[in-house]
Amino acid sequence: MFRVCLSILAVLFLLTSAPAQKADSAKDHFDKAFSYMAEEKYDKAMSELDQTIQMDGRFAEAYGLRGYVHFRKQEYDLALADFNKTIELAPNLSGIQDVYEQRSLVRMIKEDYAGALSDINKAIALAPGNFESYRTRALIKQQVGDLDGALADFARVIELDPDALAPYVDRATLYFRKGNLDAALADYTKALELVPSDKEAHLGRGIIYVLKGRVTEAVPELRSGVDVDPAAVAPARQPPGVSPASALDHFINQHPENPRGYEARAIIRLIQGQADEADRDFQKTVSLDPDLKGEIEMVRTKVPR
Repeated sequence: MFRVCLSILAVLFLLTSAPAQKADSAKDHFDKAFSYMAEEKYDKAMSELDQTIQMDGRFAEAYGLRGYVHFRKQEYDLALADFNKTIELAPNLSGIQDVYEQRSLVRMIKEDYAGALSDINKAIALAPGNFESYRTRALIKQQVGDLDGALADFARVIELDPDALAPYVDRATLYFRKGNLDAALADYTKALELVPSDKEAHLGRGIIYVLKGRVTEAVPELRSGVDVDPAAVAPARQPPGVSPASALDHFINQHPENPRGYEARAIIRLIQGQADEADRDFQKTVSLDPDLKGEIEMVRTKVPR
């Protein structure tokens, strides 16, 4: 996930000193901003950083931290401008790889995938042991269709941090998109060994169970994936990967004659209370394979309207 500012910027910024001119006053505002960031008081942090930069327009660290604040506030154009300024002012700053990684995330959101890939490659070259950078690069590669490259990067994440949840869920969903259901099921299962309450892993495993004809096992998994107690769910992965639900839609588009895809989506919609949409998918399922009618009736008893 995105490193919080204390971890992505503390070493980068607090171990450096402000430029000599007006350094003390600018540094005071910067330190206050950093404290506000630790408390997630982004508006107050922004005010302090604006004052820092007004007093010292070459305070590279202040631009970097302000870029992160803009990012957290989803002000992506402003974040990009501040990250650009940080790199322009201090291209050799210790820890500059974090700024490259943050800029790659902005560019990915803005669908500048070539720029995002260039930035994350620079971040990895500067800090090849940072597993989060490989995950970011894998997500970018997915967006440009380099699925094998993405799988290689997810494998590198797992190698560097085998207890991290996100790469198993991400890789499982990618295996699902590639049609390797057994590998997807193995990774979703591993994710649930690490975090038994993870919503996406339950959803993904439930979908795979349906596609493999194991519907009785699928229903409780899908229930856990769709309506699990939010308090029990692990924090959302950042940046978000491709969701199992999106992968299911992709599967249906790629395999429109496979009844199991519609059946899986119907069960999810039934659990979500979307009865009419579920009925349409169940009807499509039976039209493709009439022998599944009895199984669908069984599902309806397990997931009442």
